Amino acid sequence: MNILYFALNKICQNRFNFYICAIKIKFILFLDKAF
Repeated sequence: MNILYFALNKICQNRFNFYICAIKIKFILFLDKAF
């Protein structure tokens, strides 16, 4: 698993930021597939 994804997932355990984090995670996963 991507280190950035894991780090964001840990940060995203704060529910207040979950929606923003979900967008960031999707963006990182998109970049992982692109490169």
